[in-house]
Amino acid sequence: MRSLCYEEKTMTKALEDLIERVAALPKAAQEEVVRSVVEIEQRHTGVYALDDQERADILAALEEVQQGIVASDEEATALFSRLKG
Repeated sequence: MRSLCYEEKTMTKALEDLIERVAALPKAAQEEVVRSVVEIEQRHTGVYALDDQERADILAALEEVQQGIVASDEEATALFSRLKG
């Protein structure tokens, strides 16, 4: 295991201090901090975590596809043309 350089040690200590302060905040504020950190993580890792509503929407769409409820090529082309502006 490599040793942490000075800047990493300082950053680690700053993060540890911040975690302690966040732990003392009300629950709603803690939830806000968690959402913010997840958003930052997603921007830096390229990984996107679905929320419950997004997951439900995707599962519903997949179910529609399995049932054959899909847009025609013409409908899809019209939609994308409208969205492009």
